[in-house]
Amino acid sequence: MHLFLSFLIICAGIIWMEIKRLPQHSHKKERKIFIVFMTISIMIALAKIFRLPLPNPSDWVEAMFQPLSHLLFRWIT
Repeated sequence: MHLFLSFLIICAGIIWMEIKRLPQHSHKKERKIFIVFMTISIMIALAKIFRLPLPNPSDWVEAMFQPLSHLLFRWIT
């Protein structure tokens, strides 16, 4: 629990420091994009902290090519 709370405090500090750097009136899109990417990265980091299974990019490639692999394997044998 301490790791979770300290992680959130550190993330809040990083967000506060980075948002403070961007001028309020001219960089609204950049702020939105920053918040979206930061939220995604925080969620992934929290999943790693709680040891939840995360998909690996190689799993996605395997899922894409598995039907083709089965087809080629049947064709060869």
